[in-house]
Amino acid sequence: LHSFPTRRSSDLNPGALAGIKACEELAGDIPNVTVFDTAFHQTIPEIAYIYNIPYEMYEKHRIRKYGFHGTSHRYMRDEIRNILGKENTKKIITCHIGQGASICAIKDR
Repeated sequence: LHSFPTRRSSDLNPGALAGIKACEELAGDIPNVTVFDTAFHQTIPEIAYIYNIPYEMYEKHRIRKYGFHGTSHRYMRDEIRNILGKENTKKIITCHIGQGASICAIKDR
């Protein structure tokens, strides 16, 4: 795995941060929970995560793709494994449809 520079959430998603701040103002006594679900996609092969940009930009700035809805895809993968068994789920495709949509091809190594 590669190490990537840490960025503040306000740099990455100012709209989400504005929503969190609004919730804190309206209901400051209720805790907010934030989930960053890109960790599931850390094992995407290089051929899939490199953008069609000069490779030097990737090397210098670590610009790469991550997947979306990783928490949802991990949950579906785990539930499918619980039902069918790990030996029967070496390659699966999951579809997240709800707050956004994404498809994920999951290959067990």
